Amino acid sequence: MSLVDIILKNYNAITTVISVCINSYFTYIVIFKSQNAIGSYREILAATGIFEIFYSLLIVISNQLLFITPDVFSVYMQPGAIFDNTFLTLHVMSIKVSCIALTYGMLEIHFIYRYIAICRPQSLKNLTSTSGKFMLFMYFLIHGLILYLIYVVLLDCDSDTRSEFEDAFSLKTNLSIHDRAIICMTVTIGSEKAIMNGYIAEILLYIISIYSVLIYLIFGYLIIREFKNTEMSKKTKEMQERLTLSLIVQTIIPVFSNFLPTIISWSCPLFQLSPPLIFWRFSQIAVSLFPILDPIAVIAILPEYRRATLSILLCKPPKQSNDLFTVG
Repeated sequence: MSLVDIILKNYNAITTVISVCINSYFTYIVIFKSQNAIGSYREILAATGIFEIFYSLLIVISNQLLFITPDVFSVYMQPGAIFDNTFLTLHVMSIKVSCIALTYGMLEIHFIYRYIAICRPQSLKNLTSTSGKFMLFMYFLIHGLILYLIYVVLLDCDSDTRSEFEDAFSLKTNLSIHDRAIICMTVTIGSEKAIMNGYIAEILLYIISIYSVLIYLIFGYLIIREFKNTEMSKKTKEMQERLTLSLIVQTIIPVFSNFLPTIISWSCPLFQLSPPLIFWRFSQIAVSLFPILDPIAVIAILPEYRRATLSILLCKPPKQSNDLFTVG
């Protein structure tokens, strides 16, 4: 077996190890190397690093595979995976998929926090209080819970629906569709219940996605508008611009690596789509790369994290910064 074959076979495990290492380091420098100037925002950045470690581990633990035709979008667990063919299989797969919504929620919290820090600084104390942090945490969890319930309650594939694409599934996977837990979404074939559930799930998934995009656009616009209308010192403005650039990059990365492939996958049964194989290969690679690229981008953009990283790599003490302004 060649090196390339070994890498491809163990791709998820390799990217998970890299992600855990990078995000552990990222969380460390955010907690211990951040200047007081960055304020409570460090807690959200650290929480993002911890979430991405959890996300990466779930990729390996769930070890999901996709079976998609113009009529059905389905998810099943790779044979031999840790939770394959156990009573937890459906729940583990649903929790993994719910990380998509959790990513939505985490980004929304970033935008909400940046908006309050810049546009409503008098309310920042309430947001960073114990009750405020608890509300943000619950807001984050609700995103994942909604998607988890959609998959567990609406998309657990019944036997009649399985029979409709049994031959195609067996031909492609060499597995019996009736011997394993499988999540499926369809609006054209299967039982009446499965078709109705498919429509309900599609509507809910689009509502969640559109809501999140609106949050990004609205709060992003308000933040940029406030920049133009508020007088700031040069150093404060530079730091705010870097934090905003970091947030923009943190949004772009999951949009292309996670959100778009997911939306297209959900849309296949509704619009009878059949994307080429290269799209699914790209999606598999991109989903695993997201928790790696995200912290690297933040470290590269924010000077104090970049300096701390370079000092570690070059074995030199970090240079002291004069950025003594507060950003919330």
